[in-house]
Amino acid sequence: MSAVTTASDVPRSSTTTPHIVVIEDDDNLLQTYGVFLRHFLSAEPVKLFDAIEPALEYLRDATPDIILTDLSLPSVEDAGVVSILHDAAPDVPILVISGSSSNRLVRESLDGGAIGYVLKGKRSEIVEGVEAALRGESYLSGELSI
Repeated sequence: MSAVTTASDVPRSSTTTPHIVVIEDDDNLLQTYGVFLRHFLSAEPVKLFDAIEPALEYLRDATPDIILTDLSLPSVEDAGVVSILHDAAPDVPILVISGSSSNRLVRESLDGGAIGYVLKGKRSEIVEGVEAALRGESYLSGELSI
């Protein structure tokens, strides 16, 4: 595996529950992720964004514990979203949630600064991926092989 940015030195927020930013342009999935993360991880706050621009604006003043992002966002191509987010919040672990299992996209995401990559529809893996990232560990969905 390529060098993966770890978040072992990233301080958790002062709250006991994780502060999570989710970026997903599909509104149904975005709302589902919000409910899911609040329920299974007791995450609060969970800030939901349907595009990268408002998320970047939010990140100017906030430091979440983790960023979950889709790769298919308007105005950004594929794994470019990871590099943009990593530049904006270099100390925040980024977990990609994508429908694509393309080795190229996985590698580009990890090379761009993602700590992990989870396939959409793998709810237990989303929880495992978030928990691993919060511990500063990398995570890949079980179906991925790079």
